[in-house]
Amino acid sequence: MIISYKKYFLLGLIIVLTLLIIMHTLLWQETSTKKQGNIVANLMAIDWGTSSFRAYSIDNWGKVLHKVTAEDGILSVENGAYEQVLEMHLSKFSNISPSTPIIAAGMITSRQGWCETPYIKCPAGVKDLASHLIPFESANFGTIWFVPGVRQSLPDPDIIRGEEIQLAGLQKSKEFVAIMPGTHSKWVEVKDQTIVRFKTFMTGELHSIIMKYSILGSDLDTIWDDKAFKRGVHQGFSLGRDGKSLLSGLFQVRVQTILGQEPEANSSSHVSGLLIGCEIAEAVRDGFNKVPTKLIVGTTHLSGIYNLALSECGIDTEIAMKDISARGLYRIAKQKKLV
Repeated sequence: MIISYKKYFLLGLIIVLTLLIIMHTLLWQETSTKKQGNIVANLMAIDWGTSSFRAYSIDNWGKVLHKVTAEDGILSVENGAYEQVLEMHLSKFSNISPSTPIIAAGMITSRQGWCETPYIKCPAGVKDLASHLIPFESANFGTIWFVPGVRQSLPDPDIIRGEEIQLAGLQKSKEFVAIMPGTHSKWVEVKDQTIVRFKTFMTGELHSIIMKYSILGSDLDTIWDDKAFKRGVHQGFSLGRDGKSLLSGLFQVRVQTILGQEPEANSSSHVSGLLIGCEIAEAVRDGFNKVPTKLIVGTTHLSGIYNLALSECGIDTEIAMKDISARGLYRIAKQKKLV
């Protein structure tokens, strides 16, 4: 009987010790995964635009392990030294090896960038982007895979370069419209994870030009004003909806400011609202509002501004989660069997 008790005691002790060892191992692994250097990345994804640089190390399941961002857009790179800039930033990653595949997109693939890629025809999805990747042999990194842009012929000729990877990263409902604010804002209809049509608006660039170079912008208050912005949105939306001239509407801002008829017009926020409101009205007129699900894809700041503007126009939206560019590049690389 005593021997039987001893046997059960030893068996229980062995089980407890085994469980403790397993728990210790799992805890060590969890702690290790928090350290970038303990996991070797399966992919380096580069989103390199006009004014910014973003690099992501990604594991085999699409998880971002580490991220580096910098204001080293292609316009800041002197004498075409793209490889040197890339080398500088990739040196900040301790979890990549010489065999880690690299995929890149954005304006780095434009005529002004490192490797110009063609525009593939719309409709286009992840499979189309992956099948048209352009391999480029670099001096220090071996083959870098550059993503093509997307072009459409109808209903109006238009192009996308850079936004296609964000769209590839979105896995929403069967059909949705992506609203992508920026220097050149885009409204994109996506169906079955395929870009079917899009339209570009020079909203951000026009606002910048007005503020920097026009007599209108020279007199405007640059402090953000929600009330002035909302009023501008309503005025711009009315102009676009009623088919009236934006050019005349912009001059009305100066008239109202000089004559003191509308104090809120004396604000860059009002001009921003006027331009965005007009953009929204045109997009609605072109039928983008007929798709029930609308997703704003942009920086936190711009997404908030557009969300407010769209709400003022009676349009419900969602805001996309962060790092969708990394997710899109991963999906394209996975389709190409790079990971």
